[in-house]
Amino acid sequence: MSQLSAFRTKTESAEAFLERFDLFCTANKIEPDLRLAHLLTSLHPTTYGKIRTLLWPRKPTDCDLDSIRRMITLVAESEWQEQKPGADLLTRPRHATENFVDYAVALKEGVPKWGRSGDVDAVVLRQFLRGLREESLRIPLNTWFNNNKSASLCELLEYIKTIRET
Repeated sequence: MSQLSAFRTKTESAEAFLERFDLFCTANKIEPDLRLAHLLTSLHPTTYGKIRTLLWPRKPTDCDLDSIRRMITLVAESEWQEQKPGADLLTRPRHATENFVDYAVALKEGVPKWGRSGDVDAVVLRQFLRGLREESLRIPLNTWFNNNKSASLCELLEYIKTIRET
């Protein structure tokens, strides 16, 4: 079996990596039920960690292949911004230089401070909407959130990507 080098968001686009992954699966005759495991093990630990954080309390292995492919694209489009030391991650607004994916990851990582009780995604989604700096996004995102109360953080990030592209 040939090797698939780890996906690093700083050196390769998600699109190029996913093309390489599809070629790897074809060349090595990877069965469809094993593709998710191969994809997850080919991610750089930082990328895998961001995806795992965004999906918490679920695990990446609980998702289907298409969902993980979308998550890889979302995470890869972001540029990591270091958090300021001592910031209260669960209640802080989004920094001006911080992209949406990293803000969502930071909020979700802030949840352990209060014990991760209750519906974590609902709490993080509400803070995400409160912490937005872009007034033009607040009304459509709040409307979306009110119509999609059981939505996940990943679904919100995909929706933001959709409305920013239009």
